[in-house]
Amino acid sequence: MRATYKIAPVLFALGIGVPPSNAWSADSLVGTWRVVSDTAEETESKAVHKFYGDNPSGYIIYTADGRWIQLITDSTRKPPAAPTATDAEAAELWRTMGAGAGTYKIEGDKIAGLVEVSFNLAAVGTQFSVPFEVNGDHLQYKAGPFMNAVIGKQVVNTRVFERVK
Repeated sequence: MRATYKIAPVLFALGIGVPPSNAWSADSLVGTWRVVSDTAEETESKAVHKFYGDNPSGYIIYTADGRWIQLITDSTRKPPAAPTATDAEAAELWRTMGAGAGTYKIEGDKIAGLVEVSFNLAAVGTQFSVPFEVNGDHLQYKAGPFMNAVIGKQVVNTRVFERVK
């Protein structure tokens, strides 16, 4: 059974180190981005997990007025056998997706914001501030380390997006 992050909306706030002199504008983020890859590396063992599979599906959208919304899923998810999912099917579907929304602003080389709604209620109300990098039509950010509640280990998560044209 696949596991996912229990702090999934915080994954929005992922970033990668950018030289301190590099300041980004909100314009560099505004738009729709399709997820290309998502990996989590355990800080202690360095084991790498792909909780959303080899080809995750999903998007993150940043608006000019400072809002974000994200949905990510494992592209190999299976629908329930019947119109109503069994408890086991529902649990597996929940473990293979993440979704959240809130506000953001750019502070130099960081995305700072608030998680206002999430599939994971533990993340609602959390704030974040992490570095990010936009390189052409690619956005990369990294979160962590944080405790992955499913595997019970500290991880650093890296997610890469491609701008939708």
